[in-house]
Order: sequence, then C-alpha cells, then structure tokens
Amino acid sequence: MRGADAPTRDIAVHFSRTLGATGEQVAYPAVSPERARFVSAFERVNLAQYRKALLHVWPYATVTHDCLEGDHRHKGVYG
Repeated sequence: MRGADAPTRDIAVHFSRTLGATGEQVAYPAVSPERARFVSAFERVNLAQYRKALLHVWPYATVTHDCLEGDHRHKGVYG
C-alpha cells in the first residue's frame, strides 16, 4: 500500500459460493449481504506490507466427499 510505512497491513476477506441448481449459499464468515453490517463482519487478516495499490488473489479449491466409502479428496491452488 503506497504511503504506508508499517511492516504489516490488515485486510478484510469474505468467501461465498452459491449453488446454481438449488440457490443455496455457503459463506465464510457466515454473514448475509442483506445485513446492514455486512462488510464490518468480514474476517480480518494481517499480511506483510506490499508496495502496490491493489492486491489480486485468485484462490481455487475443491473438496469431494464419498458418503458410501467415507473418503474425501481435496486440492487447491493459490496464486
């Protein structure tokens, strides 16, 4: 962040997914955008300082669970 001399910075994050077939939404933290204090309920994360005006993140993760076998698999990419 330009103009900041602190070694770290705080950002707020919110993750959500809406299942198209059912309209069901899953989110972390579990807050609704229809609430008056939606943004203030975001999770706070402390990051090392960076010298750019923007931070772009494209996380990707999948998790599957086999109820019959009791097995689960996951993979993820952060970049």
